[in-house]
Amino acid sequence: MVHHSGMALERAVAFDRWEHQWVRALRWYKRTLDATGRETGKGSLDASDFSEALVQAVWHLRDWLDNDPRIAMAQEIKAFTVGDPALQLVADVANGTKHSWLNARRTNGVIVGHTAWFGSGDIDDPESIERVHITAAVEAEDGGLDQRELVDIAWDGLVAWRRWLEAIGLEIPNIPELPSP
Repeated sequence: MVHHSGMALERAVAFDRWEHQWVRALRWYKRTLDATGRETGKGSLDASDFSEALVQAVWHLRDWLDNDPRIAMAQEIKAFTVGDPALQLVADVANGTKHSWLNARRTNGVIVGHTAWFGSGDIDDPESIERVHITAAVEAEDGGLDQRELVDIAWDGLVAWRRWLEAIGLEIPNIPELPSP
């Protein structure tokens, strides 16, 4: 039994399993979607911070899979992430938010590496915010620019991860109150 601050803990949980990061990414997705106000009409300036944390969590699932002691598939993980367009976009956006600039090494289509706040309501009155868009500019097939919300870019990454995890036979945790890509 471990004691800390007068509390007795029955066991310590090792955070070395990919499932922890999977569930964390799903929680970030839910928080981010809620903060955008897309479904509720009540946005929050937290959407900016949450969007960045979300794309970083989705991309860094790769590291968690790669370092999980139960999985020995480093080459397969790398090959999948290098070959999946959704995850390549997630990687570029995640690294752009993490390093404050974007060097789109993986995708030619990401033009802008910073996020911008757009929304209805008055930014000086956070209670009036109805909708917040945190976006990246992505090159469209016609050569123009599409503004894609980070929450949607991350969702596409989660869907890609889920397909791959199922294909290699891993059991994916499903939490009823969280979205299931």
